Amino acid sequence: NVQSTKEVIKLVVSGRKRKNLVYISTIGVFGGGQVEPDEYTDITQQSLFRMSGYSKSKWVCEVLLGQVREQKLASVTIVRPGLIGAHSVTGEGNVRDWLSWMVRAAQTLKLAPTSEALKSVFLRLVPVDYVAQTVAILSLSHEVPSTSKECSSDVFFAYHLVNSDDAISYQEFFNCLKRVCPNLKETGEAPSTKSFRHVMSISCQ
Repeated sequence: NVQSTKEVIKLVVSGRKRKNLVYISTIGVFGGGQVEPDEYTDITQQSLFRMSGYSKSKWVCEVLLGQVREQKLASVTIVRPGLIGAHSVTGEGNVRDWLSWMVRAAQTLKLAPTSEALKSVFLRLVPVDYVAQTVAILSLSHEVPSTSKECSSDVFFAYHLVNSDDAISYQEFFNCLKRVCPNLKETGEAPSTKSFRHVMSISCQ
């Protein structure tokens, strides 16, 4: 992510004409804390400790792009999707993301976890067609819409594409899975690390 972004920056700052760069990041640059950040939250104040390697790389890319904007080398717009789900009409989605792997792991093990803890952890999926349409509109716009405001750090314009309304708990998700896969047995325990890695290796093939 970082090296490819550096190459894009070289392209964007080349030539005499000022360019508009729309960069797809992730809401994960905020580390998944309890407080939901808004578009004006400064990412440089976020802790990297709780981020995945992917989110850390996106955080670094955003900092680099912030420097581009601060130096007025290009117009930078950041798009931060949440967890991208299937198409809202066709139902087609990424069959190789971690959510699909989790479903395949449950099917392979014939187990569906169930616990009180899963009732308070939520899936907030954003339809892939919504994300794609938003990115296309921003990319084709010569100027950032006037309704947007700059972040307090004066680094970039940011758009959060997250689902705050139609969330379902992981317990509800697995209940739906059990209805279409009635052979799944409930378990309150997670599979061992060894069996989980074996199942994931099969699912990824």
